[in-house]
Amino acid sequence: MKLATARHLALGLPEAKEADHHGRPSFRVRGRIFVTVPDDEHLHVMVDSDATQVAITVGPAAFSKLWWGKKLMGVKVALEQVEPALLIELLAEAWRQKAPVRLRAAFDAERASAAGLDGGDDDDDDEGEGDEDDDPSLGRPEDDAADRD
Repeated sequence: MKLATARHLALGLPEAKEADHHGRPSFRVRGRIFVTVPDDEHLHVMVDSDATQVAITVGPAAFSKLWWGKKLMGVKVALEQVEPALLIELLAEAWRQKAPVRLRAAFDAERASAAGLDGGDDDDDDEGEGDEDDDPSLGRPEDDAADRD
């Protein structure tokens, strides 16, 4: 994978911005770094030790532990070796770990909905049958929560 593709993936996350980090690019959500770019062939992805271990287990050729002194900081990604789907998930996890709670909750809800995990009935076969799910006056819990923000 080329750095330009990885950049596109990182910037595709909600409110992600690119900013300088000691003369090299970094990606941030509301000012918090979730990825740095040490060179054109690698990314440093800031995730916890559990996500680091999972990444190394599923993609040992692409991922290695990223250390800062004696502290495990995340995953070093070899762009030429990484599977796009794995990088997408790793970037999303790094973003989640740095994003504010409300932004993360909205992102998780959107991903669950897109994956069909929101419990909603997407079957249009009952359209027009007066199903209570179609009654806009009933409201949905997530709509009520959004109104309080």
